[in-house]
Amino acid sequence: MVLTPKECEVLELLARNLTNKAIAQAIGVGVGEVTVKWHVKNLFGKLSAGTRKHAVRRAQRLELPEGLW
Repeated sequence: MVLTPKECEVLELLARNLTNKAIAQAIGVGVGEVTVKWHVKNLFGKLSAGTRKHAVRRAQRLELPEGLW
């Protein structure tokens, strides 16, 4: 499975339990909540997850390197 650099960044911020708004602010200029929702939706699909916590747990179980997410 291949995660994009932005998906990795979003996943890392999900692991910190941030809201979509806080994730958008952390990522910076030009990224809004709708964009974050898009990345989260893609992560759910790639990780076969239904919730944010489940996505983070799946990434850990799949032993994806933490530096990449």
